[in-house]
Amino acid sequence: MRIHPVLYATTCILAGLLSVGATARQFSDVPTGHIYALPIEELVSAGVIGGNPDGNFAPERSVNRAEMLKMLYAATGREPDPAHVRCFSDIVPGSWYEPYVCDAAARRFVSGYPDGMFRPGNPVNRVEALKMIAEVFEFDVGALSEQGRDILSPLTDVSMSEWYARYLAHAYQEGVLPIAGQGASRFLPEQELLRGESAAMVHNALQARRRIQQQTGSAEGGGRRESSNTEDDAIADDNVERASFPFVVQETFGGRKVRAYTFPVANAMVVDIEVSLQSGQTGEVQCTLYRMEESGFSERYFLGTVEGKSCYMLAAVEAGEYQLQLQSTNVDAAFTLRAEQGTGDGNDGFVEAQQLPIGTSRTHTIAVNNLQNWYTFRVADPAGRHMKLELSNAAQLQCIVYAMDDVDIFGFAGPQCNEFYTYPEGTYYVSVGRAAPRLLPLTYTIILRE
Repeated sequence: MRIHPVLYATTCILAGLLSVGATARQFSDVPTGHIYALPIEELVSAGVIGGNPDGNFAPERSVNRAEMLKMLYAATGREPDPAHVRCFSDIVPGSWYEPYVCDAAARRFVSGYPDGMFRPGNPVNRVEALKMIAEVFEFDVGALSEQGRDILSPLTDVSMSEWYARYLAHAYQEGVLPIAGQGASRFLPEQELLRGESAAMVHNALQARRRIQQQTGSAEGGGRRESSNTEDDAIADDNVERASFPFVVQETFGGRKVRAYTFPVANAMVVDIEVSLQSGQTGEVQCTLYRMEESGFSERYFLGTVEGKSCYMLAAVEAGEYQLQLQSTNVDAAFTLRAEQGTGDGNDGFVEAQQLPIGTSRTHTIAVNNLQNWYTFRVADPAGRHMKLELSNAAQLQCIVYAMDDVDIFGFAGPQCNEFYTYPEGTYYVSVGRAAPRLLPLTYTIILRE
């Protein structure tokens, strides 16, 4: 049996669909008659956007670059390929936004800055948002035409020579613009985009796509690309191999940067995995282990520890089906993979996670050759609890918060370590792993602080 790994996507990295069920009229800050009430209500009903635990929508709050991408992926029904990770130097591994940013980068929807960063938390401005809309919706945006110049000529703050001119003209031509409240003579291209404005633009883009589909008879919308995946950045079915645990293989990535292995685990155990690029190979390799569920999604996954040209993993797992995904920074890299039963320290995964009482400080050590410590906590308050998962020695550690399927993540953002967040009711797990070499013990203090 082969499972296409693209199914193991957003929910396994705290990025499920945004909350649904509310309407714009239920938001205290989006009353009937609000300038963006209609697009907000329709996008909320479609599950594209959601409100906040306090019952507000915050239409005047700015949208950052990562939030905009997640919104566009939800609007277009895209699921990020989980193989697309570790794409920019400032993208936190395992963060809720990593799959969206890295998948968008792999598909060339977005690009980073010259310094190698993406700056996911920066507010997106109006023209950056228009380019993201055009790319993710795959609208066919050509060069700036004379008709486009005529459309833009009344705008006194827009230069025809700017990179964004063709995207702006296309937005007007297809009806993505104007939006309510927009001036007739100025567009303010560098102004931060607000949540209400983003809802209006995306709402208009969905209508534009429907018109294009009707005109072309295409179910794919504006589609300038014949395929969203290429052999270089996607996992094809013939690149997923069935294995019998334990196993050892010596292979190459075979023209691709990703390989995957599915295998059964008969009993609860600690799985010890090591994958290393062979002598003479350049670059590095990452490894991720997913527990495969009938739904096609996995909330329980393990990120390997990368050190030099190797990736290591000690994962306490239950019986079931698993998929191990490997990703190399170079195509055709030769590697050796060993997967066998190992010995942990009694705190190596979801099934061994220690209780983390709210407000109680704990000091622990990740011992030499150990990789991660695990914790779990539950929020029982239906209104959620505003807390900060505080972790000392953060520079040498990697921290991931996992929300289980009984958690309804509101809005765009998910919980992250060392940041305050209103945790909705439900069950959470936390992995604290090493970013430093395995031969160093790492001591840290962890606390859920209100």
